[in-house]
Amino acid sequence: MDALRQDIRYALRALRRAPAVTALVVGSLGLAIAGNTAVFSVLNALLFRPMPYEEPDRLAWVGEYQDPALAGQVNGAAPANFLDWRERQEVFSGMAAFRDASLTLGAVSGAADRAEPVVGGEVTPEFFALLGIEARTGRTFLPEEGTPGTDARVVVLSHELWQGRLGGDPQVLGRTLDLSGEDHTVVGVLPEDFEFLDPRIELWRPLALDPARASRDRRSLLVVGRLAPGVSTDEARAALASLHERLAAEHPEANRGYHAEVLNLQEESLTAGDRQILVLLQGALVFVLLIACANVANLFLVRTQGRVTELAVRSSLGAGRLRIARQLATEALVAALGGGLLGLGLGWVATGLIAEAMAARLPRFWLPSVDARVVLFTAGISAAAGLVVGSFPAVQVARMRVHAALKEGGRGGSLGGRRRLATRSLVVAEIALSLVLLGGGAVLVRSFLDIQKSDPGFETAHLATLRVGLPEAEEASPAERLATVEEVVRRLEALPGVRAAAASADRPRTPMLAGEPYAVDGAPDPEGQAAPTVATMTVDARFFDTLGVAMAAGRGFASTDGPDAAPVALVNRSLARRHWPDADPMGRTVTVRGEPRRIVGVVPDLRHAVFFQGTSQPVLYLPLAQEPPPSVAVTLVAGAAPGSLANPAREAVTAYDPGLVVSEVQPLDEFIAQFFVGMRVITSILAAFGTLALLLAALGTYGVLAYAVAQRTHEIGVRMALGARAGQVRGMVARQGLVLAGIGIGLGVPGVIGVTRLIGSAMEGFGRVEPAMVLVVALVLAGTTLLASWMPARRAATVDPAVALRGE
Repeated sequence: MDALRQDIRYALRALRRAPAVTALVVGSLGLAIAGNTAVFSVLNALLFRPMPYEEPDRLAWVGEYQDPALAGQVNGAAPANFLDWRERQEVFSGMAAFRDASLTLGAVSGAADRAEPVVGGEVTPEFFALLGIEARTGRTFLPEEGTPGTDARVVVLSHELWQGRLGGDPQVLGRTLDLSGEDHTVVGVLPEDFEFLDPRIELWRPLALDPARASRDRRSLLVVGRLAPGVSTDEARAALASLHERLAAEHPEANRGYHAEVLNLQEESLTAGDRQILVLLQGALVFVLLIACANVANLFLVRTQGRVTELAVRSSLGAGRLRIARQLATEALVAALGGGLLGLGLGWVATGLIAEAMAARLPRFWLPSVDARVVLFTAGISAAAGLVVGSFPAVQVARMRVHAALKEGGRGGSLGGRRRLATRSLVVAEIALSLVLLGGGAVLVRSFLDIQKSDPGFETAHLATLRVGLPEAEEASPAERLATVEEVVRRLEALPGVRAAAASADRPRTPMLAGEPYAVDGAPDPEGQAAPTVATMTVDARFFDTLGVAMAAGRGFASTDGPDAAPVALVNRSLARRHWPDADPMGRTVTVRGEPRRIVGVVPDLRHAVFFQGTSQPVLYLPLAQEPPPSVAVTLVAGAAPGSLANPAREAVTAYDPGLVVSEVQPLDEFIAQFFVGMRVITSILAAFGTLALLLAALGTYGVLAYAVAQRTHEIGVRMALGARAGQVRGMVARQGLVLAGIGIGLGVPGVIGVTRLIGSAMEGFGRVEPAMVLVVALVLAGTTLLASWMPARRAATVDPAVALRGE
């Protein structure tokens, strides 16, 4: 222990004697460690941190999927199937269903003086007990409040809504709130730390599902189950799959081709692709740390070379090589731990910025923070970096020839050849790792940008959207819903600054389009197989004119295509090519939702689904007038800034009917941008630390060549005395840098290919290796290396032969 304390004191003195080198070492490692800390805090929050529910590892998602690509993801379930599962299964001790709801909270005394939109959650009564959540004040829902026909208009509030809009009213229990035109009685307030999926949910209502009316076609519920004692997730998955097969036999039209899925809530809420992307991002930051370690190792090798005489004297006085090597390793470890402290501080700042960027989309328990696990991780990689860095000078010292070092008087000949090989090898490794990092990062960034900047086929800059929920939508007739939608669109179109308006079930740009089973005339019946699916959009007669899109063939929907008219549909070009590549689709029949529809027009390929990764998605369009949905998205064409329409649009709708729920009033581009928060965080991290990797590689090249010039001053002086021109000397040194860059790039190209294949396996449609992209990255790296070589080359060309030879 005394020897260790002595080593640490000596290490601190040695580092103080070289403040510039120490600052560079601590700074390089600190920045690289900070990146690793920040990214690991994200991994820790999303993958390792327990969810704040009772025994979260015993909770499971239960859903349905038809497309094999959706297996292993959290999917919705049909209400009727959920009721059958809950009644007939034996592997869960309880099951509960959830769906979100856009509501309007009426004027609250002491808060807002008018109705405000609010995001709500509707859950079956056992939901909170299933998660092990008890009300902070009052109670949650009673079993009878989920019974159809009881008309239980009660509400449980989030802690934020209670404290914010209601001012922490101590008499809140029993208070009446106006929700979308209906009075609800407050029966409870949830704990401050409770959130479920969407952090915007501010209140909860009981969900009453009527078995006689529950849909078996619409997968609109998220279902959570608690595994029964002794039942594993795999056993529950097998049991529910068997039960679902029986339901498919009993209700073939609605369930044919669908499969039940059971996923562990704690471990499988993220898709496998999401988890792989996070691991790849952590791997990229490990590459940055390795590059920093190689750079710092070079600095320590240079310092060791300058201390050869000192080390030789210590050895001749009795210090063993192991003792000296341990001292050098301790110096590296102390410096690395200093970098770790800096990295922890910078990582804490970066983690806070990432959490702030993601706070609007993720619940608090998934937001990154620096906890004990993150601190241990940072300490571990700091210690590992110190050991890696310290091993290089320690190995060199172990090979030191003491008598030669003393004889040469500190010129370093005994270590020169081996040290040059080691430092150049480290630079080559830096360049290779930098190419892999920059190449893989460029693939990811390019893929993200392609998605964000994909051309939808229509102009979005002047579009604003809002969602209007229709109260009592299930009880209202289609004609009543249609009349409401038409009046809402008419009033919005009459607003000053609005040039046109249209309604649709989904926004013109939306993250994903739902797929539905369909069949076309003349196609064989897929006996025993899942029916094919197609993305659907339900739109009104004004939709395409509002977007400025002309029909490719036939006609669009008309005002005559109402509830009593013959069912019709539109197809886009991709769907037409799929089934009628050499024929006219006009007049053909497509069957969807159990109803045959005549095709009356062909729409150009528009990119509605933002995250569809193919070139064009087949889409089937249905007329809103023939099947009005429970809520609609209204698209407005603004004459000026679309953001200025928010308040006028909300007031126009509520003035017509205060019971209508108006939400998400915003420019279309702003609506889409919120779904790219995670991508922007990833690209920002990759850009920042890709730049750091490039800088470290340049510094490594500069350091090696600068030291080489200093060591070869005599040789360069002789060359210039014998007639070598300054340009030849500069070229000689610059060529050394280019050779190092060429070897590193050659070793890095296979790594780029391997990393992009990993990206492609994690994200379908990503990971394409474009030779031009790799070439550009390689040229940038080579150019940076050449620039780093220029200063030592220029210094070499200024060597005065007389001064260089004076000491000989």
